[in-house]
Amino acid sequence: MARILVFFGTTNGHTAKIAQAIADTLRKAGNDVDILEAGTEWPEPEDYAAIVVAASVHAGGYQPPVRRWVRANATTLNGRPPASYTDWVDLRAFAEAFVQRVQHEGSTDSASSTRGTRVA
Repeated sequence: MARILVFFGTTNGHTAKIAQAIADTLRKAGNDVDILEAGTEWPEPEDYAAIVVAASVHAGGYQPPVRRWVRANATTLNGRPPASYTDWVDLRAFAEAFVQRVQHEGSTDSASSTRGTRVA
């Protein structure tokens, strides 16, 4: 199965819970998942087949450590099937759709969601 990174930023702990639920769902599908909080570690995106970025929005923007990491790794992220998650409506459907995309389609197209229901 795929090695997947769930990279998250949280202010009040809610996004950490969501990121953990995403990681748990991906693990149940048989993937090797690392879950890392922005600002505590600087993971290398090259080490992962896919990446989920989960972040909350405060004052119109994501946490600075999330923004810095995404900007610094933009070129590499564009070559992976990434996913972003900013809300947890239908979280299970989001994670399952992402697993299918990574494992079955092998796509490197972007997967993203702002409500947890669309994977492009």
